[in-house]
Amino acid sequence: MDWPRLIKTIVLLAFIWFIGYAVTWSSKWLIATWLTGNNVFAEALSVGAYRVHGEIPYTSHYNLFDVLTANISKLPLSLLAAIAAVLFLPAVFFHKRNNVKNIAILLTIAIMPYVWYVVLSNHSLVHCWFTYRAQTISVAAFLTIIMNLTDWPMLLDKSSRITRKAIQWKSKRQ
Repeated sequence: MDWPRLIKTIVLLAFIWFIGYAVTWSSKWLIATWLTGNNVFAEALSVGAYRVHGEIPYTSHYNLFDVLTANISKLPLSLLAAIAAVLFLPAVFFHKRNNVKNIAILLTIAIMPYVWYVVLSNHSLVHCWFTYRAQTISVAAFLTIIMNLTDWPMLLDKSSRITRKAIQWKSKRQ
C-alpha cells in the first residue's frame, strides 16, 4: 500500500470537491449580483463570517459537542444500528483482507459532514433540523465500508453449498 500516494489522492479529490462547491456558490452570487444590482458577494461573506464565529441569540455559549450532539441526535440511530448489524454479520464471518485503500477513502468521505459542522458550527446548531441530513453521506460511507469488508463470492459460495445440502437432506427424507 502506497500511503503517501493514497493520502495525496484523497486530499486532491477533497480539494477538487471544494473548488466545485465554491464555484457553484460563487456563480449563484455572481448571477444574483448581476440580476439585482446588490453586492451579494459582500453580504455572503458577512453571513459566512457570522456562521463561523457568530453567537446564537437566546442561548448561552455553545461548544462543538453541542453542535455535534444536536445533529447526531436527529438521526434514527436504532434503525441505523439494526441495519449496520445485519450487514456487519456477514463481514465478520466472510471478510476480505487488503481492502485498506477503499476503507481509507470512505472514512475520509464519512467525516466530511462533521468537518462541515465544526467549520460552520453556528449554522449547524441553529439549523440542525436540516443540517443533520448531511450525515446521510456518513451513513452511506459506513454502510459501504461494511459492504466492502464482506467477501461476497465466498459468502454466496458458502450459502449455495448450504442450500444444496439442505435440498439433498430434504430429498432423502421424502
